[in-house]
Amino acid sequence: MPLCNHINHVRIFPLLLLLTTMMNAWRCVLHGMMPVGRLHRPAHVGTQVRGLVRRRLVRALHGGGAAHIDRRQQVSQRRRWWWLACVLGGGVATTTAAAAAVANAEGERPLVANEASLYKLLHAIYNDLDADYGIAGFAALSDQEEDDIDESGGHSAYGEILPQGVTAVMQAIQPHPGFVFYDLGSGLGKMAMQVFLQFQAGKACGVELAQTRHEAAQKALARLTKMLGTDPVNLQFVHGDIMKADVRDADVVYLASLCFEEPFLTALASRLVGDAPRMSVLISIQPISEAASDFHAQFKLETVLNVPMSWGNADVHVYRRPLSMIPEFAM
Repeated sequence: MPLCNHINHVRIFPLLLLLTTMMNAWRCVLHGMMPVGRLHRPAHVGTQVRGLVRRRLVRALHGGGAAHIDRRQQVSQRRRWWWLACVLGGGVATTTAAAAAVANAEGERPLVANEASLYKLLHAIYNDLDADYGIAGFAALSDQEEDDIDESGGHSAYGEILPQGVTAVMQAIQPHPGFVFYDLGSGLGKMAMQVFLQFQAGKACGVELAQTRHEAAQKALARLTKMLGTDPVNLQFVHGDIMKADVRDADVVYLASLCFEEPFLTALASRLVGDAPRMSVLISIQPISEAASDFHAQFKLETVLNVPMSWGNADVHVYRRPLSMIPEFAM
């Protein structure tokens, strides 16, 4: 009997070892880190994962693989990768998020692995900017900026849709991959950045008239660029009047219109009908007045969503234009 037990243990132990190895390997595979062929022994899985992400970062930063990268560049790239990993949190999910962020330089989407990682990233980028310029800040605009906003017909009060609200709205409208997104009156640029990072936007652009807020958005973009190690050229912030912004390529437009006067919002909606010929979805906090008859002739109210804002929950109105009424998509 002891001999039989010994034989059984001898047989079972390799099977248990093999099973453990396979479970560790497939856990990494299911997190999207690497094909099975790159996994050998469980003890080296972490090393291989980090090595793979660093190699992807090197390719992203150097246009597909430079012939030679000196030691200082390698150290700099490791620090950049670990910084992004520390921002997003620990564990395999962190490695996946970091790899996904790096992979965007090669055209892969989405940038961030999950909503929790995305919200952490946005918080890391915007925390002090919110305190100085945004929803928690008390840094007043200059008198000239106030005058410019008043003359344009807009309003200088600042509030924003929260990241969870952005997710809810974008999931509800289900834009097509590669869509072009505009946030008119974008403030610090947080919504445009989130749409770019979380959804398959071909381009995301924020337009803001206040120079102070535009500069804060540019600071946020610089921080994101440093984290990614490459310039996200399709994420843009423009300093200008939303009534005069070039929106010819817009597919989806968001208006933080809570404080807009009705004549201004009516004129803006009417302007977008002609100036944004590809626009299929308009999202506005305030409903669009029936006075914008040319707008309502093409756009129909699809849904009203109640989502979290910086001042509490609020309704957003989603209008959609049938693709049959968009020349580019009409049969």
